[in-house]
Amino acid sequence: NVCECHAKTECVQKMAARFGCIIALTGPSDYISNGVNLWQNTAGHVGMTKGGTGDVLVGIVGSLATKNEPLLAVQAGVYLSGLLGERLNKQVGTFYNAEDVIEELGRLWKELVC
Repeated sequence: NVCECHAKTECVQKMAARFGCIIALTGPSDYISNGVNLWQNTAGHVGMTKGGTGDVLVGIVGSLATKNEPLLAVQAGVYLSGLLGERLNKQVGTFYNAEDVIEELGRLWKELVC
């Protein structure tokens, strides 16, 4: 255990402080830290644990980071990813994959921006 901590929220904040970065730990609740503060995101669904959905999350965060501060990009990306999982769950249950998440992102983005 690199930081000698037991609670995952404590570890997220300690690791971010130790390495001077932003860390997002995804799970039933997501935790984001810049080493100073810790945020919790409860948006999401278990269906987002499938292969490729983490890659979609990283793509969302990377895209947002091109025009926003990194911390905001991570916070918004994690929330949007969770929201996508919730929306897809309402539409098709857990029967969705990373490609479905990407397609739903386009629909969600249109609703938020337009």
